[in-house]
Amino acid sequence: MNLAALFDRAVANHRAGSIDKAEALYREILKSAPDHPGALSNLGRIARVRGDIAEAIRLYRRAAENRTAPAETHFNLGNALRDSGALEEAASSYARALEISPAFGKAREALSRIDASASDPDALTRRASELFMSGDGDAAAALLQRAVALRPGDPTALQNLGFFYRSTGHYRRAIAAYDAAGELSDAPIIRVEIANCLINIGRPLDARRELQKLLATPQGRRVAASSYLMSLLYDPALSPQFVRSEHERLTDEWPLRAARPPRRSARKTLRVGYLTADFYGHHPVAQFLAPVIERHCAPEYSIESLAYDAKPRRDATAARMSDLVATRSTEGLADDEVADLVRRDGVDLLIDLSGHTSGRRLAILGLAAAPSTACFIGYPSTTGYRGVDWLIGDDTLFPEGADSLYSEKLARLPRSFLCFTPPPGMPSPALRRKNGPVLFGSLNHFPKINAGVVALWSRILREAPTSRLLLQCAAFAEPQTVSAAAELFAACGVARERLRLEAPQQFEAAMRRYLEIDIALDPFPYNGGTTTAHALYMGVPTVALEGRSFCGRMGASLLTAANRRDWLAKDVDSYVEIALDLAARIAAGEDIRRALIASNASAPLFDADAYARDVAALYRRIA
Repeated sequence: MNLAALFDRAVANHRAGSIDKAEALYREILKSAPDHPGALSNLGRIARVRGDIAEAIRLYRRAAENRTAPAETHFNLGNALRDSGALEEAASSYARALEISPAFGKAREALSRIDASASDPDALTRRASELFMSGDGDAAAALLQRAVALRPGDPTALQNLGFFYRSTGHYRRAIAAYDAAGELSDAPIIRVEIANCLINIGRPLDARRELQKLLATPQGRRVAASSYLMSLLYDPALSPQFVRSEHERLTDEWPLRAARPPRRSARKTLRVGYLTADFYGHHPVAQFLAPVIERHCAPEYSIESLAYDAKPRRDATAARMSDLVATRSTEGLADDEVADLVRRDGVDLLIDLSGHTSGRRLAILGLAAAPSTACFIGYPSTTGYRGVDWLIGDDTLFPEGADSLYSEKLARLPRSFLCFTPPPGMPSPALRRKNGPVLFGSLNHFPKINAGVVALWSRILREAPTSRLLLQCAAFAEPQTVSAAAELFAACGVARERLRLEAPQQFEAAMRRYLEIDIALDPFPYNGGTTTAHALYMGVPTVALEGRSFCGRMGASLLTAANRRDWLAKDVDSYVEIALDLAARIAAGEDIRRALIASNASAPLFDADAYARDVAALYRRIA
């Protein structure tokens, strides 16, 4: 095979997501043509995606030394240099790209973003924030590295850098930045952020020890309690009763006012307020709630929706939500100030969408802001907080006898806890699978893939010896975490070549992985929620294990709502049996994907109109 054909084959594999195969072919090309600019540049791209910026720069430099290197090679070198903080060199590379191709708009835009002589750390930080809000995390990180260099003794600059690394899945780099900040400041929030990063690289016990130290003081509890409580959901060894008791213990000292506004039952229009920090991007809360609020705008519902946004963003999703719901920014406001705003707005039912997750303002529910309060969608557990009246779910999430596991009263939707409508960017399902070995897959967060999950999935792979497993998550942006995951599977007898461990992708590209995955595997005890809805919508059969409480019963709820309880396992043995049965049927040519897509049309999980009616009726019942 000549070099041109070999390069085309490598590029085809690269575009298809077969990164290891593409890398091997590019390196084969370099054996015959060591200065091949295309192979060098694309190897640089692979290195950059894996987080190895130094190797990416080395490869791009070699490619750029070739006089025939296209403008894109210099542009890619500029991006890698920018990621490393070498802004002056990055500017030179962008300029070279424009010399070769004056109409290269991306290079011109990138160059305009760099002020190589910038010496004001505050200005750099503001610009970094703008870039991050617009989705350019790499450029933001480069500016923050510059800010740290200009103000080396400032812990805030290092915290900002850590936040950006964490936001792009580079948790180990974030830990290094936070550790450096911790050398300069004893602020408890720094240790909380380190613990959050430890959770995301698969070290939950280390994280919990870090958080437990902070819980010993009132100041530490204020910043660490919610992170500690959420960390409990990942641990298969903890009972639901213990999880409830810890949630109640750590929210017991939160403020609670008894004198709430009176109920306004005579008013026809129901005013619903949402506390959120998640109306942006492809966040699950926005994905699931936008279709509901959109339908509630219709006059027949007589519902007026208001949002109190703790972290307003500027993107297409935020703009869409602002069109659907009257939005008030609560950024910078104290909890009491937000509660006063809610009272002045005359809200009948105040719903928290975050629980103990990032951006939380849960304590506002205890400040007598509205006659009735509830939690919905954003946190799959009891909150433990006495300020929350209701926890919204369904009969599968909250079976008979489950009340003792929750501090809230349980409000059950009749058909489904969630309903999925494809958001912008969601690809259309494919009716036929791609040829090749059966591919299992999961796009869940790495902390959910605990030792028990790895052992069970490895058992499936051993018993289906020609199958493969694809995992994609934010933590795989760093090669160290990819290696750690591969070692976990190797210890269970699964060879590295049977695994596709992929770095995170933009939403549409990530969703296209479901065009390749034949069977989705749900983790436990913290099930997938959005990931399972995505898989089922795309026609991918999903195997889930029925757990004991909210976070472990989401798979059961979603499969029930999709009319697919036959894929729900009662124990680990039946989980394996279901997965192997599906694999055998798919390998034999049964068109399970087409059948699932056809049945979705009548499934409650995808009936947005019925779901909106159910939600509206429930709101009126609990308001």
